[in-house]
Amino acid sequence: PMLDVLQTHVTKYGLDALKAIPEKDRNNDVKYITTLLSVYNKFNEVVQTAFETDPSFVASLDKAMRRVVNDNPINKKSTKSPELLAKYSDHLLSKSNRDFNFDKLDEILNKVLIVFKYVDDKDVFQKFYSKMLARRLIH
Repeated sequence: PMLDVLQTHVTKYGLDALKAIPEKDRNNDVKYITTLLSVYNKFNEVVQTAFETDPSFVASLDKAMRRVVNDNPINKKSTKSPELLAKYSDHLLSKSNRDFNFDKLDEILNKVLIVFKYVDDKDVFQKFYSKMLARRLIH
């Protein structure tokens, strides 16, 4: 029962957070990914502190986050989450030569991997990211 309560609450909170993104910002990769990460970080901290990282509660959080990432209003066409994640990753890596030190970049990319693990369409991410990588290598 408690696992279901956590899963339902995280799902509702995450979907509400994404619905709160203004219509004009729904294609903004930074806003989308940072919203997903803030939801994850908030409830991951709850699972770590209140439930001492119990595997059942971690699994419940994972199920909820997978639903938030893949079944949200912005991801209607089912390719928006992987597309925005690829765009965000490309943005980070193209700026990395100028704006980030490598430790900070590594930390941010580890956070990107958190969202990536919840994306169902990893092949779609690969297609978008491959195009962006090719463009970055050519220019």
